[in-house]
Order: sequence, then C-alpha cells, then structure tokens
Amino acid sequence: MPHTAQEGAPVFRNEWTAGTATIIAKKTKGGTSSGQSAIRFSFVAEVQPESGEPFRTELEAPFRLLASHGSGLARLGEYDVVKVLVDAKRQRARFDASDPQLSGQKSSAARDAFDAALAQPPGTPISDSEPGEDGRIIRP
Repeated sequence: MPHTAQEGAPVFRNEWTAGTATIIAKKTKGGTSSGQSAIRFSFVAEVQPESGEPFRTELEAPFRLLASHGSGLARLGEYDVVKVLVDAKRQRARFDASDPQLSGQKSSAARDAFDAALAQPPGTPISDSEPGEDGRIIRP
C-alpha cells in the first residue's frame, strides 16, 4: 500500500500533463556493449507546461524509447520543439512517445512546408529568419 499524505492521496504520485520542450543543448553518450554500440542522448530543454511557468531540465531518452524512436531522437537539435509529459510540481519532464517528430514521421504541414521551400527560387528568404552580417541565415 503506498504511503498517503492526507485523505488517502498518494504521496509519491507524479501528475503528468501535456507540454512542449524546446531543445537547448544535446549530449551524446556512447559506448560498446557485447560488440554492439550503445548510444544514449541527453538534452537540456526549456519546458513549457500547458499551464504554469516554464522551467529548464534535462531530458533523457529511456532505452525503450531509443529502441522505437532512436533515429528521431538522433535528429533532434537546438531549437527543435517536441511534445513532452510534464510534472510541473517536481519540475520534471519526459518525452511524449506519441510525438510524430520523434518517430521520424512528419506532419502534413511539415511536408507541405518542405515542398513549398523546394519550389522557391534560389535566394528566397527562409520564413521567420534573417541573414546575419556574413549573409548566413540565423535560426530564430
């Protein structure tokens, strides 16, 4: 029986709600085990719960998520926004495995944006970005 605080409420219960996380930094941890490579990813993320204040935390991909979504996690980089499950009280977050971006599946809007960008002539500015002093595009 779990410990209870008051009126039968569990003390150690996480209350996961939906949110988003913007990737700030990524660290790849690698090694070998039994002749096979074992790669793990850790991310610093700015987490925005559906309600409440944003916070910064480390997201780690558990092995079960790596097995099914490893290539999607490998492609994540700075400024990418992903769906997460958030425990705002404890300022914890974890990847939401239902996010199509993690499985490598792109939404129809992403495919349409890709096709539209491909159809543009050379020199067309990237939406929501401006060239820096050296002429290179700076990501927002």
